[in-house]
Amino acid sequence: MSLSLHHLIRLILLGVALAVLATGTFVRPGAAYSQDAPGVWVEAIQFANVRAGPAVNYPQIGTITAGTRYPMIGRSARFPWYLIRLPETEGWVYVDVVKVTGDLKTVPITEKIISLTPGPASLPTAASSVDVTLTPTLAATATLIPTAEVVTAEALDTANVRYGPGTDFPRIGSISKGMQYPVLHRHSLFPWLEIAFDGVPSGRGWVFRQTVRVYGDLNKVPITSSRDFGYPTLTPTAQMIVTSVPPFTATLLPGTNDLLGKLSSDIYDYLLQNKFEPGTDTQGSAFLLDLRTGHAIALNPGVAYSGMSLAKIPILVSLYRKLDTTPKKDEAEIIAEMMICSENIASNTVLKWLGDGDPEKGAQYVTETMHSLGFKSILLLSSFWTGAKDTTPTSPPQPIPTVQTGVDQVSTEPDPYNQATPADMGWLLAGIYQCALDGSGVLTTTFPNAFTVNECRQMIGIMRADRIGAMIEAGVPADIPVAHKHGWINDTHGDAAYVSTPGGDYILVVMLHNKTWLNYENSFPVIAEISRMTYNAYNPARLLDKTHTQPVPDCSGVPPEALAVLQASNLPPIR
Repeated sequence: MSLSLHHLIRLILLGVALAVLATGTFVRPGAAYSQDAPGVWVEAIQFANVRAGPAVNYPQIGTITAGTRYPMIGRSARFPWYLIRLPETEGWVYVDVVKVTGDLKTVPITEKIISLTPGPASLPTAASSVDVTLTPTLAATATLIPTAEVVTAEALDTANVRYGPGTDFPRIGSISKGMQYPVLHRHSLFPWLEIAFDGVPSGRGWVFRQTVRVYGDLNKVPITSSRDFGYPTLTPTAQMIVTSVPPFTATLLPGTNDLLGKLSSDIYDYLLQNKFEPGTDTQGSAFLLDLRTGHAIALNPGVAYSGMSLAKIPILVSLYRKLDTTPKKDEAEIIAEMMICSENIASNTVLKWLGDGDPEKGAQYVTETMHSLGFKSILLLSSFWTGAKDTTPTSPPQPIPTVQTGVDQVSTEPDPYNQATPADMGWLLAGIYQCALDGSGVLTTTFPNAFTVNECRQMIGIMRADRIGAMIEAGVPADIPVAHKHGWINDTHGDAAYVSTPGGDYILVVMLHNKTWLNYENSFPVIAEISRMTYNAYNPARLLDKTHTQPVPDCSGVPPEALAVLQASNLPPIR
């Protein structure tokens, strides 16, 4: 049987569409919902399976992905599942893989089970008149396809799939080497290919040409010049680079900051080059604040990371909120061990001071302090793990609930009791800086008479004594003062710093995450290079040609000059 290319392509698409319908796996878009309608809305953080009932043992109805919101029409009273309305049916999603907009209290309780209607059992006669074969190496989206003239794409390693032909379109998933996907269109203006892809309701997505290997004659694939592909109406999601505003009332200088804008784009591209991509298992976020103008940029904003030892900056601020006198020598030693040696035992001692002997209450005092300042994403609800076992018989501890902060607290699997976003940590450092500079800023306006200029200079001084020779320090010349706190756990590494340079002062915070394990040889050089890029942008007349990461030294004791800083009664200006 002879077929024109036009008819063949139509049959390919028909086979793909019917295969998707036959499996009943994917939610079709249907009519777009009104995003202005009142109610409660549900959106997948990355993707979420939709099931017939509120448990994983119920049949899967479909899948929803980040970028599309669905109305919540019910919630289970017994299980952590939400009932949502899809364009042509209803289904249940698990609470931990979605984010909710609206008041949950207004959603009715239900335990409704969705009855399923079987899909078509076979292809129609028109399609069955073409030779079809089952191809195990092809993606499930196109299990049934014509054997003639099929062009497929396979990722060279991994390749992102997007809603349209460009990085400005939202990411909807990825493909990996070893699986081939039918190519449906090639774009006439951009080097992008549309493939059959089951990670989105429409069953299609776009990949960058240089990230895939093509099998077959690409010239026989239809060309399109459109940028309107009829996908579901997308929710307005935060851009990956956004102008960041302080969480407290502040006056910014008018206008824009061209240096910051270009620099943030360069840093974001660098993160992508090193595979720290938003919405994936390996992602990173950064915050940059120009202290001369007050302009700030957040990259991959609104994502909570485990606070690590960076949480010791909020502890330090909370301590100075409570201190009425200059620290005594033994107190200064504990503070220095917490900030320089990052010693968890010392940190728990400070939490005991804050909690009147109870470190858990001390941690909650820290959270209350941060939230009063406007830093809602910063939370510390428990003391630090030290590895020591308390053999004293006690009653079983009460479980500590975590706090919902209004940001993404799922995608990086952050510690439920110790979290922060780079932006809030950066604005906190800015508050310390402003207080140390002239006694103004959020610390003194929120807590009048609790902070003095000298106390804030003590905080800057002890953070400048934290010398590890890596991360942000490794991206500036050795004579540049860096007031910072570093931290790392198995899957998350970060550094938060106030950097004073001849070309201008700035705040830089970087947090990186890998779901399985984050290697230091990957994270430390990336943070150092971001630091070098920032320093060079501010100091074009004194460029640093390369980073200089050193092995992180063991903390063999607190230097006397650090103790002197904490006990000084009249420290000089910080600049």
